[in-house]
Amino acid sequence: MKVDQADLRWMCPLEWLAFETTTEVEDHDRIEGQEDAVAALTYGLSVPCDQQHIYVRGMNGIGRMSLLTQLAKDMQPFCAPVSDKVFVHNFVQPTKPVLIELPRGKAPQFADLMVRFTNFVRDELKKYLNSDGLRSRRNKVQEEAQQAMQRLGAPFEDSMREQGLVLVPMEAGGVMVPSILPVIDDKPVNSVEFSELRRTGKLSDEEAEKIMAKIGSASEVLSEVTEKVQEVQEKYAEQLQQLVRQEARDIVHRRLQVINNIAPDEKLARFLVDVEEDLVTKRLAELENPALSQLYSVNVIATHADDEEIPIVIAGNTSVQHLLGSVPHHFTPSGAMYSDHTMIQGGSLIAADGGYLFVEVRDLLEEPGAWLQLTRALRSREVDLSAQEFSPITSGATLAPQPIPIQVKVVLLGDYYTHQMLDAYDPRFGELFKILADFDDSMPRTQQSVAIFASVVAKIVKKRDLLPLTATGVALVAEHSVRIAGQKDRISVRFGRIGDILREADWVARRRNGETITREDVAKAIESGRQRSDLSVRRFRRMIKNGDINIHVTGERTGQINGLAVSRTGPLTYGFPARITASVGAGTQGTINIEREANLSGSIHTKGFSIVDGVMRRLIRVDHLMAFTGSIAFEQSYGGIDGDSASCAELCVLLSALSEVPLRQDLAITGAIDQQGNVLPIGGATEKIEGFYATCKDLGITGSQGVIIPQSNVGDLALSEELVEAAERGEFTVYSVSNVYEALSLLSGKQEQPRGADGYAAGSLLAMAEERVTAYWRLLSIKSSTDPDPQGV
Repeated sequence: MKVDQADLRWMCPLEWLAFETTTEVEDHDRIEGQEDAVAALTYGLSVPCDQQHIYVRGMNGIGRMSLLTQLAKDMQPFCAPVSDKVFVHNFVQPTKPVLIELPRGKAPQFADLMVRFTNFVRDELKKYLNSDGLRSRRNKVQEEAQQAMQRLGAPFEDSMREQGLVLVPMEAGGVMVPSILPVIDDKPVNSVEFSELRRTGKLSDEEAEKIMAKIGSASEVLSEVTEKVQEVQEKYAEQLQQLVRQEARDIVHRRLQVINNIAPDEKLARFLVDVEEDLVTKRLAELENPALSQLYSVNVIATHADDEEIPIVIAGNTSVQHLLGSVPHHFTPSGAMYSDHTMIQGGSLIAADGGYLFVEVRDLLEEPGAWLQLTRALRSREVDLSAQEFSPITSGATLAPQPIPIQVKVVLLGDYYTHQMLDAYDPRFGELFKILADFDDSMPRTQQSVAIFASVVAKIVKKRDLLPLTATGVALVAEHSVRIAGQKDRISVRFGRIGDILREADWVARRRNGETITREDVAKAIESGRQRSDLSVRRFRRMIKNGDINIHVTGERTGQINGLAVSRTGPLTYGFPARITASVGAGTQGTINIEREANLSGSIHTKGFSIVDGVMRRLIRVDHLMAFTGSIAFEQSYGGIDGDSASCAELCVLLSALSEVPLRQDLAITGAIDQQGNVLPIGGATEKIEGFYATCKDLGITGSQGVIIPQSNVGDLALSEELVEAAERGEFTVYSVSNVYEALSLLSGKQEQPRGADGYAAGSLLAMAEERVTAYWRLLSIKSSTDPDPQGV
């Protein structure tokens, strides 16, 4: 039956668009027709995050991220408020920085107080240690030490004086050392002078020996006294050091106690004790060393204000380093590698702690190790930066930070096939991502949904700073979106693709100095987009026009029919005719699929061809074997063929060859078929019709040409305005059929009807096909009775 003009293309009623331009439209990004997905998301985003992560399944460019973000903002917190997290130096095991968790908002305060403390140590502590009070106590200790040493040395000095000896400091090897010299003529005599007195006879050998004996005895006593003096010096030096340390400890402790009061935390208190002990016992001699600022600093990994909204993090980079965090390392001038706690960096999981992390699953799977590390973190509920053994995150790093606990709801955004793959091959996926939110890429085509569609278009226009669209321009965008959807009463919500059209339409409008984007601008943008991608189709059409590819669009031929196929270039689909031929003769092999024999037939096409055999057995009912051999081929097709949309055409051309009834070449047909002879819907009906129409234009329009489609596809049509106008002029016709009898009637010109009680009507194509099968059987029967090798027929 002929398809009504109104069914060839849906035209958006302008009364549905109650505005002149999109400047009058309130923009929003609400999406209709996604109630199930929204319900799943609402549940998934609301429940506690324990192993209830979400997989959002649907095509890109339908506004999933905008809807997710808005829903997440509307949710109440699903987890208890998470703590602030900082890393500090571990004074016991420096390669294992300590993680401290603090109440919300306390981490920056802690870090700031430690900076102030370090600045105090560097700039002011030395002044406190040089105060008058401490200096007075130090002087007192030094005086006591001096008196104690005098008490030890006085008896020794008196003894030497009585023996005519004196203790004199002398240089030896660049060092001043005490030496015992004799006093002769009231003058200390050194060894050179002493030898000269002996040589000149002024000092006898006997006197010299006595003096040397006195010096030897005094030297032994001097050693004992010196040792005791050193003990006294060490004792009082330790007292001085303890005095300074105690003063420093008192000052430092008071400062650190203020910091300790910010939160009752055992790790915090332990860290401050370690800081005090390290500073007082090791660092008082190097208070101005810049290394102190780094050693005592606090690395804030995560902090949250009390009134902060739930974190919503979109993972733009899904590498392991950006997802989990990293422990970078630096090099010293000598080339040695080092890391410290201040270099630890948190990733997206830590930034999303207490909230949501949105991740594109394909981006995640493309990064080495990222999927394993994410699932490991979600199962353990902590980020372990020291456990990424195969990742460059810790390659050569010297630190092993304590694991960071997290409470995160992860939302994966992906497609159907990735979901199936993960579910099939990774058992962790099902354990973690238990909530599935399925997004459709279209919504019902109603007045309300078109109004919402217009508001989303208005938002895109505003966001991208495009010229406003007129109502007629929005109408064409809506009509084209129905075409993109390719379904009955549906309109596409793939706004990424729609946004590309709007951007190009804006460019077209600005080129003509327009102030708005009109319907004509949108039409040119759509056509330009198609022309940039249809080079292969135009080459194919040129080959048909030149006769290199043999397609007939006029006359009748036996065993030949015009099928329809599609090809895809990016998001665009193009239709073109395919010449299908069949030949039949007596035999026992049945129908041969030449494409399958040449390994060019896909599994779905092979299934469709097998169904053709089933329909043949239903249509051709004889009381003997089906004694014929037939073959079907897609002529001049050198690539693979898949899909079942040519099965109706294959059945018709096979029956034509069998009955020797010619079929119209000015008609092309598309449609799948079941074993009962019903014609089933197929995809790409609009593009297939346009493809055959383009071929007819190239070879010459006659006015009788047209396309046969399944009745169930009529509501899916969104033909070009040019083709619709051609149909209105009677130059091209679209027919719809629901079964093989209607298809055969249109193609053969005979009125085909289902088999009656007495068989098919005389002279019908199906009756002639049955007769031909019987004739072949009789021929084979005669052959087999005279041929000793029946298989040789």
